[in-house]
Amino acid sequence: MWSTTNDVRAVIDPNAAGSIDTGVASLTPDGVCVFDSIFQTFTMPPRDRSEIFAVDVSYFTDSVNFSSIVPLVLIDGGWNTLPGERFDFTNNTFCLGERGYGGDVEFRIGSADDSTCEGTPTSSLRFDRFAVRRALAGECPDDVGETINGDMEANNGWTFAFSSGGTADYADNIGAGNSRGIRITRSTTASSASATSRISLPMDTSVPSSAIEFFSAGTASGVFEVRLGGQPVSRMTPTGVRRVCVPEWAKGTVQDITFALTLVMSSGAPINRSETIDLDAVSVVSDAGCGADATLYDNDFETFFDSPGLAPGWAVTIGGVNGTEAPATILNDPSSAHSGNGSLRLTATNVCNRATARRDIFVPESNGAAGPAITAFVNIPSAPIGEGGLRFFAQSGETVNAPEGVGYQQVIMCIPPKYIGRRLTIEAFADGGGGGCSDIAGEDTFIDDLEVTTDPTCPN
Repeated sequence: MWSTTNDVRAVIDPNAAGSIDTGVASLTPDGVCVFDSIFQTFTMPPRDRSEIFAVDVSYFTDSVNFSSIVPLVLIDGGWNTLPGERFDFTNNTFCLGERGYGGDVEFRIGSADDSTCEGTPTSSLRFDRFAVRRALAGECPDDVGETINGDMEANNGWTFAFSSGGTADYADNIGAGNSRGIRITRSTTASSASATSRISLPMDTSVPSSAIEFFSAGTASGVFEVRLGGQPVSRMTPTGVRRVCVPEWAKGTVQDITFALTLVMSSGAPINRSETIDLDAVSVVSDAGCGADATLYDNDFETFFDSPGLAPGWAVTIGGVNGTEAPATILNDPSSAHSGNGSLRLTATNVCNRATARRDIFVPESNGAAGPAITAFVNIPSAPIGEGGLRFFAQSGETVNAPEGVGYQQVIMCIPPKYIGRRLTIEAFADGGGGGCSDIAGEDTFIDDLEVTTDPTCPN
């Protein structure tokens, strides 16, 4: 039996017409904006004595404008987001992860974001069907910690996407030990290419401090992105065996894993850039460098240098415009750091371009009178035309700009209490300020020693 967090904003109507049959669960626009949800708990068998299960969901976003919210399914606290759909009911499937087995399991559906809630709320969310069923052969990973065709020796399990001169496909003799692997390429900065499979990510009780390990090789300048469930979790160059720490929100779930060469230039004519990334041997391992809580991983930008096999915990983006790139780099230079050796440098090089670094966090509980916050030390050495600082992405999003020309200063960004316990995307940025898109001297923003914490100046 389904229950709701609020009988007015979250409504179950057994007589409403759906796309498959009658009966619809709905979140009103107000329900979306306060993160109401619909949930039930039922008993699932232990993973080692069970068949593999998948989940089918039928849903769509009813919006009066072109915006679309992201539907969310929480499986005992693990996040599975679904593609937004504005025009009609759509069906989507994901695989049940480790959290979905072994006792009473809570299934909760709602919205992952409140991006349409500025001013008058505009988007509602409707669910027509939610079904847990036996997975089809090859549809889901066979076990916890496995990826479908993770060794890339078969011809199944991976889907390829590419455009504007990009390519992606299986290839012989390019993987670890000259085995079979996947090669993705691009020819210009406007090219994109990606390869996607499904990976079952363990809980800490199964694999503590878990990391995704894989082999990579290719063009030294080629920066590729690793995504889980469509969310960028790291960007790096191909330098042999690499590891990416599993974020807290993904532990115990099955997620799409994507390796991608993405667009570099945001506008202007593309630049010729021939790059190749070879991939192989995706697995899950334990790495002490990830720590017990991946939310804290690499917040001081030291991990990449202390544990060279670990990839950065930030998705560092090189933005650009009119052929001028805005670099973003994790430095190994104590003279540039607030403490230790590592820091993040973001450089705006054009009035219209922007360098960024993003990651997802879980928002902490309040601590007495102290509400959730993000703090960081930011250094903008000179008075730039543009701005640098931190922001988070939500309807109640906040941007904190740092003072200029005074060395490292701590900035505090309060997070509204409505986001406690939820995943939130934070971004460090440096931009050129906007205008006529003319090149400028490189304007640096340095960021170090970020904390996800609480602060007495923030609402609780």
